Formats: sequence, structure tokens, C-alpha cells
Amino acid sequence: MNFFKNKKRKILTSSVGIFLINMPLLSLAVQCSTNSSKSTDMKTIEINDKYFDTLSENFDKTYTITSFDPYNEEVKTTTQKDFWTHYKAVEGTVTRVTDGDTVKVTLNAEELQKAKELTNNLITDSAISLRIPFIDTPEAYTVDPFAASPKSPNEKSPEEIKQIFDEKEAEIARLKSEGNEEYKNKQAELDLLKEKLKINRIEKSLSELDTEFAKSLLLNKKVRMISSNWGDKSYNRNVAHIFYQDETTGKWKLFSLEVLKNGYSLPRLTDSEIKGYLSTKDSEDPKLINTLLLPYIANAFNYGYKKGLGFYSDKTFEILKEKFPNDINKKISSPDDLVKYYGEHGNIYSDAKEFFQLPGSSGFSELKSEDNYYKLNKINIKIS
Repeated sequence: MNFFKNKKRKILTSSVGIFLINMPLLSLAVQCSTNSSKSTDMKTIEINDKYFDTLSENFDKTYTITSFDPYNEEVKTTTQKDFWTHYKAVEGTVTRVTDGDTVKVTLNAEELQKAKELTNNLITDSAISLRIPFIDTPEAYTVDPFAASPKSPNEKSPEEIKQIFDEKEAEIARLKSEGNEEYKNKQAELDLLKEKLKINRIEKSLSELDTEFAKSLLLNKKVRMISSNWGDKSYNRNVAHIFYQDETTGKWKLFSLEVLKNGYSLPRLTDSEIKGYLSTKDSEDPKLINTLLLPYIANAFNYGYKKGLGFYSDKTFEILKEKFPNDINKKISSPDDLVKYYGEHGNIYSDAKEFFQLPGSSGFSELKSEDNYYKLNKINIKIS
């Protein structure tokens, strides 16, 4: 099935002229089931590797732009553009992977000059620190109560931590034996400290896994970047989608999709991104890049955890169990399990949870259509 639709779109009317494009619009890949629910009229689509490949296969499709002379409509010029040209993709090389959703991209002189032209000089530096939208990976640099300090490069050893806890527990026992009610506050503080230590160390261990996955795909690789707005920044980082070329197939792939598809992140979806999708998904004009990609992101997220990949795998459980035998007694089996270890930056997942929630899950029937991607589009998925 062809997942781009060639339709003639009017995109600009001005004193310069009228432009029409035959745009290969990216739409949701659907393999419709013949037994759609009559009560909800929901169609079922099959989600597998072939489905995700349809996104990659269409990145190099071309579309036609026809411009008309405003004074004589019989005079026109026609040009061809591919996906990358239309969305003004900037090229560079990933020279550092900070963690699973933050990278450094370096541009050579030619790439930088082209980037300046494409972004109206919003890119001026040959080194770009980039946050990748749609994903939110565990933090690599957690505020650990026993972490290394600049003056002390090594974290405290398990023996040192045990000694600290033993001293605090001895103080609590002494206060309790003296009838001093302050022991309750001291006990609460100790419990909180132990919980924070556990969560932060597990989060850091998870970050090591997704960072290694990101490095395997991106480090020292040529990439293409597309941003909804190069002027927007998050903690002094530009925000842009990253596409990399698969070494085996030569196909261009969306990095954030691969991270979610392989179970190495929770999705990150802001209120403005949801509103942008709702307002442009049925537009007759070419869609925003986020609107084009969001259906695949939704299905990649659900595919990853339903297939038990990445953080949800037995392998990750064994790694964590070996490191934290007293704290880990079951594997991470759902996003709600995983988010418990996002101690450093809170529950950003809550913004995406309802919008990506699957039909048939608890609470789905109570969701409003505009609050859920699947209900809004009347689709269900079959993961294979």
C-alpha cells in the first residue's frame, strides 16, 4: 500500500503568484481488518516491522510545485522537491551522545552555510546541542545524595553508604529508647533518602542502556535534522527530529521512532503538540512535520512495551536485578512501572499517557475523542 497520497494542494497566494503542489502527504499506514467493530466503527491496523518501514520508504518521494504568473495564469514554472527539501532538512554529524534524547551535532563549513540559508540564520554555530522531540529518556546525571562531587570524583561505595545508614538507624533507635518523638521524623527522612538513592541509581542504570542504544545508531553518523522551529530552545538546546541512515538497508529512519519502538523511552508529548495535531491533521495544506510523524510515534510506543522490548525486557530485568538485588524483584512490564524510576525530572509521561492509551485499556471508554489519538481516528491496533 502507498502511504503517501498525491493530492494537489494550494499552499500560498500572494502578490508574487499562486503556488500549487502535488504533495506526497504522509498518512497513517493502515491494514484494515474486515471485522471492524460496528458499535464503535473502529478499524484495526497491523503494527509490525513492515508497517514502520513504510515511513522510511517514503522519505525520498518527490512532489511538484507549480508557480503561476499573477498576471498571466497560462505562464507557469514547475519544480520538483523531495521530502527533505520541503521540510528544510539540515545535515551534520553526531559527535556526542549525552543521553538517549540529547546529542551534539557538528556541521562542517559547507553544511553550516547551507543551514544558515535554510534557517534564516537561526543556526549560526557549527556545533548544535539538540534535544529530540517525542521521547523522554531517563536522566544520565541524577542528583544522587551519595554521588560524586567535583572534589571527590568517586561515588561512595556500598560499604560507605551502609555505614551512613547504620549510623542514622542507631540515632533513631537511641531517640526512640529515650521516648523522644523526633525519631519519627528521623525515620521518615531515612526512608526518603533510601528511596531516592534507589530510584536515582536505577534511573542512571536505565540511562546507560538507552544511551548505548542511541550511540549504536547515531554516534559519528551523518544525520538529517528537521525542526518545527529552529528558534525554539529547551534548556539552551535546539529541538529537532533526527533521521539517520540504516547501514544495512540504506533507508533513512526516524531516531525517536526507533527508540520508542525498541522500548527505550517513555513518550514526551506537550499540550501544544497535541493542539497542533488536532488543528492540522485534516488540513488541505501540507501538514506540520509533527503531525506527519505522530501516528507512527503513537504506534511505536505501544509496540515497544507490548512486545516487551528494551526496558520491558527480561534482559533489562536481569541487569537491574544483578545491580540491585534488594530493590528489584520483578521486571518493568508497563509504562506505569517504568515511570516510577523517572525520579529526576518527574512524570512528564502523564501528558502523553492519555493521548496514546490503547482501546480496551482501563479508563479508555471515559476518554474524550480529542484526548486520545486512537479514539479520535477510530482505530485499534494489532501488534505482530
